[in-house]
Amino acid sequence: MSDHRKTDTPVLGIDLSGPANHSDTCMAWRDQTGLIQYRCGCSDADILQWVEQQGESVMVMIDAPLSYQDGGGYRPCDANLRSFLNARGFHRVGVMAPTMTKMVYLTLRGIALAHKLKAMDADVYETHPGASLLLSGMNMDSVFTLKKDNTATENLVRYWQLQGLRFFQLPKNDHQVMAVQALLTGERWLTAKMCYWQCDGWVV
Repeated sequence: MSDHRKTDTPVLGIDLSGPANHSDTCMAWRDQTGLIQYRCGCSDADILQWVEQQGESVMVMIDAPLSYQDGGGYRPCDANLRSFLNARGFHRVGVMAPTMTKMVYLTLRGIALAHKLKAMDADVYETHPGASLLLSGMNMDSVFTLKKDNTATENLVRYWQLQGLRFFQLPKNDHQVMAVQALLTGERWLTAKMCYWQCDGWVV
């Protein structure tokens, strides 16, 4: 059985995209019946509204850089995670510097969103759901082909279901899967202080 379970504290998992591409931003949570739900096409306002509606302290796990290295390049935690994954044979997992050309707009959105969430007393962490999927024992090929192979998504969701997870609607693409995994990482951390890797402000 899975060690993931509904927590007393609401947990929100977010697969964040750049500020001009809300369609790829998905958030996932567990409802009062224990079903995992997700919503995509989310703006910052949508995310903040969900947190506000909870009426209590919330844990938010975000798949996006929430800080950057002064002077550019990799942060110490980026390099640490890369070494940790490489030592386990996961060389194909991307850990990109926050200020890289393809990442900078995502980083800007992530930092701004995290600031607003913390102002609402949310407990905010950065996470890397791709790494977490691999470290949790998911099939390596399915994780690596998730973005381009629907069968990979089906395989990962089936594995979750065998662990006892229940969904309001089954995830159909990589953004939904990553949001769900971010949620599960937060639940694991809350219920048992368990994680596969931890660094300053990160939980995987």
